[in-house]
Amino acid sequence: MYDNLIERINRGKWQQVVAFFILWFAIYSISWTIIEPLGLTIGPNYLLTWRLVYVGCTLLITGGTFFFFLYKRKLERFGLEDGDTDVSKVAIRNGTASISIIQDGYHGQVFQIYTNQGQNFIDIDVRASAHKARFIILTYKPDPYLFFYARVSVVSKNNQADKLKWLRFETTRSTYQSIQDDEEMGIPVTATDDNGFLRITINLSRTIHHAFGRHGWRYNKILTIRARGTGKLKNIILK
Repeated sequence: MYDNLIERINRGKWQQVVAFFILWFAIYSISWTIIEPLGLTIGPNYLLTWRLVYVGCTLLITGGTFFFFLYKRKLERFGLEDGDTDVSKVAIRNGTASISIIQDGYHGQVFQIYTNQGQNFIDIDVRASAHKARFIILTYKPDPYLFFYARVSVVSKNNQADKLKWLRFETTRSTYQSIQDDEEMGIPVTATDDNGFLRITINLSRTIHHAFGRHGWRYNKILTIRARGTGKLKNIILK
């Protein structure tokens, strides 16, 4: 639920503004419930100053909380909007896999992915400046099915060892595929509806902790995104 809240907040500027002031009102109100019982006496000459200081302090606290915990800056976005990385130009196609641009009735231009019933795949390398992304957001439509993977680097808690892992995101899975230190792991994810498309948000650090934490591994960076199957892709966002 926390990941979905962050994803919704970061969908657009309007959602961010609304979320900021809702958070500010909550902090303002909670602070007052703590201060009010103290029965502080403030003279009329200092009342305006007190109010300005109080509002200013709660705004500062809100800003720190919002940008540290909730707001996540986009590190890379694969899509077809201005400033996006065009997947059809950077994707590495394996075998007969193909990717093209088509028109969707509601979403406009999207990518059509075809990978020969999952036998082949399409790899999308993440640029170095986005390797440290903590969140990956996928908006796509399986037709009939489309799976996404993430190639991630994990490190030991003492930073003395590292490994590469594949995470396979599955909306039909309710538990992690294994408790073993496997190279590839099926990961349960929850999707929300985006006007006929699925939208999933994955907290990579938390996912690695649940999948491989018992073996002493923690998340380091994301290197590659893989698509396998057939369907439509609107965008991939790394934050």
